[in-house]
Amino acid sequence: MTPAPFVNKLVSLKQSIFYILSFRICFQIKKKKKKLDHFQI
Repeated sequence: MTPAPFVNKLVSLKQSIFYILSFRICFQIKKKKKKLDHFQI
């Protein structure tokens, strides 16, 4: 059996990594949209 605190740490680590990745992806998409807007103008 794995100790509960260790599992909780793993889950929180996975969640934080997921949040950071999604935030970075959104940021990159916004930057690309801004570049596209500049090209359209």
